[in-house]
This record gives sequence, structure tokens and C-alpha cells, in this order.
Amino acid sequence: MSDRMTYMTMKARPWLAGAALVAGCLALISFGSRLGTESRAPDELMVASGQASLLTEALTLYQREYGRSPAGDQASVIKALTRGNPRQIEFIEPPPKALNKKGEFIDPWGTPYKIIPMPTPDDPLRLGVYSFGKNKKNEQGAKETDDIAS
Repeated sequence: MSDRMTYMTMKARPWLAGAALVAGCLALISFGSRLGTESRAPDELMVASGQASLLTEALTLYQREYGRSPAGDQASVIKALTRGNPRQIEFIEPPPKALNKKGEFIDPWGTPYKIIPMPTPDDPLRLGVYSFGKNKKNEQGAKETDDIAS
């Protein structure tokens, strides 16, 4: 894509500039939180929460652009969000180590995030992102859980 096309895309869709800024910030948080720490649990929770929020925002932006959610398994959805869509828009740029061999976006503990319906009164088609956390068990948001939902 040419610089002119990128500029025109950003001018026509100003929310993409915001999404790009969020993506960059979260990538820095993700990278920075993995350097030189012995006790990584709080950092991993912060990274997982940030990644889940980033993925949820990318899903929302895709829905706004196309009027529907990306279809398929998690790897297909991630592909659609990373330029594998009709207009080749990059809604998200996962850090390289955040994708497994299948192309799924994984949490800091190596488990693919779950993309699930999370409707709200304002958005009945809303998709959310869920991580089972470090213990890799679905505790369905119980008190004192390490599960993460966005």
C-alpha cells in the first residue's frame, strides 16, 4: 500500500489511527513486561488483559467496517483482522510470539484466547475475548479467579 493510500485510509477512517496507536502501546507493554522480571504473574495478567482488550477492539472495528463479525475458527478470525479481509485493513498486529503455529492469538500462558458472544443491550452482536488465565481452567468469572474477559 502506498503512503498516499495509507494517508487517505487514515483520513477517511480516523478510528484506524486510534486503533494503531492502541496496538503500538499494547505491543510496547507486552514487550516491556517480559524483560528482566522474576515474578511475572502480575505482568502476565496485565499483558493478557491488554491483549484481550486489543483483540476485542479489533473485533469491534471490523464489525463497524463490514457490518458483521469475521467468521470461522479463531485462526480464521485473526487472519481476517490482520489484512486477510476484502479491503486488506490491518485491525490488529499481534506480536510475533503471540501467535501459535495454527495462527491463533495466545495468552501469556500459551492458550488461545476464546472469542465468544458477549452481547450487551447496546450491541447484541458484540464479541468478547476470554482467557482462562494461568491455571488454564474456565472458572466462569468466579470470585478470586485468574480468568480474564474483555
